[in-house]
Order: sequence, then C-alpha cells, then structure tokens
Amino acid sequence: LENEKSERHRQQMDAVQAKLQYLQLQIRPHFYLNCLKNINSLAQMHEDEKIQTLVISLSDYFRYNFQDVKNFVTVREELEAVQSYVDLCRCLYNEIELEFDIDSEVLGIKCLPLTILTFVENAIKHGKDLSQLVIKIYAGITINEDGEVYANIRIANTGHFDDEALTQLNDESPETVIYKKERVGISNVRYRMWLIYGEHFKLTFKNKDNDAIVHLQFPEHFAGC
Repeated sequence: LENEKSERHRQQMDAVQAKLQYLQLQIRPHFYLNCLKNINSLAQMHEDEKIQTLVISLSDYFRYNFQDVKNFVTVREELEAVQSYVDLCRCLYNEIELEFDIDSEVLGIKCLPLTILTFVENAIKHGKDLSQLVIKIYAGITINEDGEVYANIRIANTGHFDDEALTQLNDESPETVIYKKERVGISNVRYRMWLIYGEHFKLTFKNKDNDAIVHLQFPEHFAGC
C-alpha cells in the first residue's frame, strides 16, 4: 500500500513537472518574434551599431531561455535575465530606466523562471511613453511568525492599471484556464505558481502614486517538484 501511494505521488509530480515545462515554453515565441521584428526595423533604418548591440544582448538572453528547461532558477538568475531584456529594449528606447533595490539574502532563493521577467516585459510592451519609462524592482525576504522565509518582490513602473483590468487581475483564480487572448503571460505565471506553491503565494496588482505595481511573494521552502 505504501509503495502504491509513493508511485501515485511520483506520477503526480511527473505530471506537474511536464505541465510546468510546457507552460514555460509556451510564453517564449511571442518575445522571439518581437525581437526579429525589431532587428528588421533597425536594418531598414541602417542602424548597424544598434543591430550589433541588439544581437549581442539577444544572445545572452537566449542563452538563459534556451537552456535546458528548468523548474527553478535563482532570483539572481532571473534578475540577470531582466537586465539582459532591458538592455535589448534600450537598443530601441534609449531612455528606459531600470532600478534595483535588492537584499542579498534573497538572491539565492529558488524561483520559477520567467516570473519577474514577464512583468517587466509587460511594462515595456504596454508602456505609453517608453522614452520616460522607469522600472523599479525591489527584492527582499519576509519572515512570518512561524519563522518561514518568503521571497518578497515588487515590480513598479511608471504607468497605471485601468480599473477594470485591476479588478480582473486581482480576482482571477489560478485554477482557471490560462488559454486566453489577453494577459496570457500573467495567467501563466499565476498558474505555474499555484501548481508549485498551492495557496502559499501572493500575486497582487495595484496603483500607487504614479506607478503600476506588481507584488509577488512565495516561500523559500515548499513541497514542489
């Protein structure tokens, strides 16, 4: 009986792992196509130096994304991918600012790939004035009353969630089907986090002052894959 329970648990974990890998692969093609369009636009404008810079930054970014599909990376690796992505975008929008406020204790914590990065991509994709876009990322740890350590991450950018979108984003259930035409990346992140952390994570959205803010919180230790 114990062997049967162990085998069922292993099969469940294998299913979760396969689903995670599929979901991580699913959100990549859109970005790659955008990069190719950007290179084509630069070529039409004969911006040779920008193309060279873009290709170098792109190779670093692809190295991160085309590595063997992992269930987890460190927060440090994810933030390095964010920097590579912003460097890519600066080839087209030179005034984008990226600011980090990072507690060194959080850098070694494992996180799901393409989580923080997804929200940075969204900030740039949906920014109305990219020449004045400022993205600020805070990453630290929170310790609850039981002594459990949580990664606490905040991504803020100059912008604003409209009221309808804000309500939908905060009310969305992670169990809902993620295949939709809008905000696929956000639903993808929420669903992957739910698969691993269950109810022990937070993903919330709000407006404060002149910023649109995404707040992520997830445990350092968990019973995932």
